[in-house]
Amino acid sequence: MLSKIQRNIIIRALRIRKQNGEDPEVAVKDYTRLTAQEQAEVLAEAEGGRADG
Repeated sequence: MLSKIQRNIIIRALRIRKQNGEDPEVAVKDYTRLTAQEQAEVLAEAEGGRADG
């Protein structure tokens, strides 16, 4: 289970990677300790939504 801080850091990293031309769907797979559900949640936030905090 991700803490709020960990989640926000990963979302911010994915947004930065997206700005640098990487596909977030591919980039999220680099975070191997995340469950499939956590990967889907942070990917959804990074692509469209806003992370809390």
